[in-house]
Amino acid sequence: MTTLDTSASTLRSRLTTLFGFASPYPPLPVDGLDRETVTTVKTLRKKCRRDGALFQQGLALHRQGRSQEQLNAMFDAVTHYSWDVWAGPIDVSSFEERREREKVLIALLLRECRPALDQHPVLLDYILGDDA
Repeated sequence: MTTLDTSASTLRSRLTTLFGFASPYPPLPVDGLDRETVTTVKTLRKKCRRDGALFQQGLALHRQGRSQEQLNAMFDAVTHYSWDVWAGPIDVSSFEERREREKVLIALLLRECRPALDQHPVLLDYILGDDA
């Protein structure tokens, strides 16, 4: 193996690691879902691939069985905006609040597509992908 081969291999592995999240998704394993549910499932898969630990926390929050109102109240509790005359609303939440908000958002999205997940359990495997 030459130095050029080694460099190319190293570069290829680093680019795969860096841009691995941008690879295309496999097709949905279920046909006949409405467009909104398909979009929600794909969004959940993206969020799972981006941060698996945070997704698992959101999944645990979803499995606690909280109502839509409780989740919305949790979301509002960690959402803070400041108003600028020229720029409009500016998110002034701390990093921890943004992570908590993302976790609650995952639970809300899972709750939104709950009927499809109950009817087709294979969708959760699709969302979790390689992390299952």
